[in-house]
Amino acid sequence: MIGLGVAVAESVPEGTPVLFQGDFSEIIPKVAEIGYDAVEVHVQYPDQVNVEAWKETCEKYGIQVASLASGSAYLAEGISLTHRDPEKRRLAVERMKGHIRLAQKLGALATIGVLKGFASECGSKEEFVENYRESLEECIPYAEERGVTIAMECVNRKESDTFNTIAQCADFVRSFHSDALRIYIDTYHMDLEETDIPSAIRGAADMIAYAQISDRNRHYPDGQHCDMRLTTDTLKEIGYQGYLSLECRPEPTGEDAARKGLAFLKSLL
Repeated sequence: MIGLGVAVAESVPEGTPVLFQGDFSEIIPKVAEIGYDAVEVHVQYPDQVNVEAWKETCEKYGIQVASLASGSAYLAEGISLTHRDPEKRRLAVERMKGHIRLAQKLGALATIGVLKGFASECGSKEEFVENYRESLEECIPYAEERGVTIAMECVNRKESDTFNTIAQCADFVRSFHSDALRIYIDTYHMDLEETDIPSAIRGAADMIAYAQISDRNRHYPDGQHCDMRLTTDTLKEIGYQGYLSLECRPEPTGEDAARKGLAFLKSLL
């Protein structure tokens, strides 16, 4: 069964597509009341999280923490797993390890999106890949020891200058030969990059650990702009049993988008 989640945060940089921001103890009851199964939490400082309070609140309202997003560290601090400055790269690796520790305690995935950085910020694409591989080779054993899965995002070419398609990400991840490294997909990025979404999903069926959904304009999905059923039907076809998380703009309000988005997702599933 595919669970349904929604992106939330205590605080994120402006423009981040999350629907609820604020105190966790207030967000979780609202998410549960609307009808979600889980949350995707954007976290800048994982070691500062009050884990027991989070767990207590989630257990009280029957909500799972599905994934921990790490991109705020790049957006707010400029550190990345591929940075040319070894110290900023080291800080990003340590931050990712913090996400892995938190993920272990919460039973969540630890995800890598923009924290991977950009090839344009390195001397070359080769340097970017070398730095990224070196960072991941430090993070992967750390995750393996803790039974945590790291999921790498497939991001469209307008927002990332490397690893844009599902196939590109899956091939790269397979090269590490580790069950602790997988990919996650997003309808927003797939709509821009994939010529055949069902085929792309089928080709990476063994690699997909997580999925996000939003419409073409990063608004809540309503079926008016792209065929979301292509994604959900193919995920069901391949036997996907993870979460499908709504990551979109809080428009007209976060609650409106969360309610309308959930109603549409339920109609698909």
